[in-house]
Amino acid sequence: MGRSGEDIVSTFATFLLHNRDARLVTLYLDNCAGQNKQWALFSALVYLVNSEMIQAEKITLKYLVSGHTHMSADSAHSCFKDALLRRSPICDFDDYVNAVGSSRIPVKVMQPTDFKVWPNGVSQYQLNQLEDRPLFRDISSAEFRRGSTSFFLGRNGGKRKEFRVLKKNFDNMTAPNQKSQRGVNAKKKTEIIEKLLPLMPSTRRAFWHDLRECKVPDLCSLKLPDLD
Repeated sequence: MGRSGEDIVSTFATFLLHNRDARLVTLYLDNCAGQNKQWALFSALVYLVNSEMIQAEKITLKYLVSGHTHMSADSAHSCFKDALLRRSPICDFDDYVNAVGSSRIPVKVMQPTDFKVWPNGVSQYQLNQLEDRPLFRDISSAEFRRGSTSFFLGRNGGKRKEFRVLKKNFDNMTAPNQKSQRGVNAKKKTEIIEKLLPLMPSTRRAFWHDLRECKVPDLCSLKLPDLD
């Protein structure tokens, strides 16, 4: 779909919905601003933990600190790489999914309907009024509790403190709208069809011919914004 903040939030939401019966959820994340640290994500987690879609009573995010940057995802990436090499060549998305799935790490394929428009519910006015305004670079943990619309943020490894910075109307937030399907750059699609499809088995070509097109830049040329 893309790499916007709301696209990343959609993957978190899909994960939580997939694990909807969990009462306590703790996730260990890196410190990437615009992905794992963003107000839209925190807003969405408040919405989800207070919804009837999941049973979680508490969702906790813990961010890696300097000197302790190894996490289970690192070994997972190594497994994916080995699986892709074993299954080479990878010609379409199904090949990719099957290769990653062969690493015995559970795979959840995102569908177009999984991508929503997740709003940033934080009031910039309330945020600016705080004398000890939390900065993303200092946040080492974040917690979201059923029955509360506050953010409970720990900074620099310290005790979590409650912050009430959501907009007044956020309590009445409805389900986020469906995001329109993105598609792929038409020029990129044409290049793939002309140059690579002749090298692929005929059984893999329909995937590329059926790709949606839209007027967007190549994702490889985009950079994530620094939202701190």
